[in-house]
Amino acid sequence: MPLTPLLAERPDATVLVHGATGVSGLLAVQVAKVLGAARVIAAGRSETGLAKALGRGADALVLLDEPLAPQVQQAAPDGVDIVIDYLWGERTAALLPALLAGDRAPDRRLDLVEVGSVAGQTLAMHASWLRSRPLRLSGSGLGSVGMKAMLGAVGGVLEAAADGRLTVDYVAQPLAEVEDAWPTGDRLVLVP
Repeated sequence: MPLTPLLAERPDATVLVHGATGVSGLLAVQVAKVLGAARVIAAGRSETGLAKALGRGADALVLLDEPLAPQVQQAAPDGVDIVIDYLWGERTAALLPALLAGDRAPDRRLDLVEVGSVAGQTLAMHASWLRSRPLRLSGSGLGSVGMKAMLGAVGGVLEAAADGRLTVDYVAQPLAEVEDAWPTGDRLVLVP
């Protein structure tokens, strides 16, 4: 949902998906590409998950357990325009200085959209972050997106899924075996 209006406004944008190794993050990498992002960067802790992100359309990777500033500089020499953030908390606090550093894009706005908060519910903001570059923080969820915008975004995503441009890994199991299949840890599709 947040990518549809942001990429319509800025079709040449570089998008960083923070937490790109989970199901939702991998889907966000694909959606950014489908919607026409010029460059998509997948950021995460799992090297296996990041390899999947490359296979799903990511142009560059950022490994979150390594020094961030040099990786962001290499992945986005001209800067990042949009961050879709599934992590928040301390992970986002560690990433923001790398995104705002230097003079690569001092006049370009950075849109940071909080979608999830698996790394923490709060983010301590340094005042210098707000003075270093135009920064717009927003959220994406049922309370922050109107029904019209939600329906508009869903249509495009469903169309992309129907024609095979979006994929999600899953395990199919017969419904009769639900007790054995349930604790897999994978996306589970129960088939009648």
